[in-house]
Amino acid sequence: MKKIITLLAVVSVCSMAMALSVSNETTWTALPDEAQTDLTLDKFDTSQGSLTGITLEVGTRTLNAEVQLDNDSTEPQTGTGKVLNTITFSSSVSTVDSSFQAITGADISVNETQAFELEATSGDPVGEFNITTGDDYADWLPGQIEKYVIQEIASAVFGQYEASAGDEEFTLSFTPSMLTGATFEGENGHFEGSSPNAQGFAKVTYEYIPEPMTMALLGLGGLFVRRRSA
Repeated sequence: MKKIITLLAVVSVCSMAMALSVSNETTWTALPDEAQTDLTLDKFDTSQGSLTGITLEVGTRTLNAEVQLDNDSTEPQTGTGKVLNTITFSSSVSTVDSSFQAITGADISVNETQAFELEATSGDPVGEFNITTGDDYADWLPGQIEKYVIQEIASAVFGQYEASAGDEEFTLSFTPSMLTGATFEGENGHFEGSSPNAQGFAKVTYEYIPEPMTMALLGLGGLFVRRRSA
């Protein structure tokens, strides 16, 4: 009798204390310019237990951009290179947090700049872009730029993330608009640029408490392992 009471006590403690998590994520996926790309993630299987938390992570990468600046003025001036990736974002489920703020495209859009001090022209033809080795020219390669948002989803919309018959996934949609540019503080500044590439990523993590029967089996499994090792 004593052993049975001990077993029930252990199972009860496990039921109250144990919470589990499960994650599902996409790989980095190419986002063609001006075209919508849909990424899908699994909804939560309610047979596993009861949801206690949802974390949604969404990210973009902007890479392979290049901005070249040339000063044809007889005076030095500042030229500023720009890389823009404006994302339009939508979701088939609500992405609001506890303060009811939703994920927007602005959270994962890129607006990067870099200023360069350009000397007076080194003798290139005025009025056209020229690549030279002088100090009137700059070449900016910003590399890989990443933007992320990590959102704790409001419990009021948990039901939208729970799987039901014929509705096992939800969709996140990305539409990028990518370009490079430059501005100059004076006259006769010119630039050339290559449009960047973009990628998107998404991950969802579900925190949940397993159903009582699952917890009991987990507790019993732990006891059997301990008895075998004793």
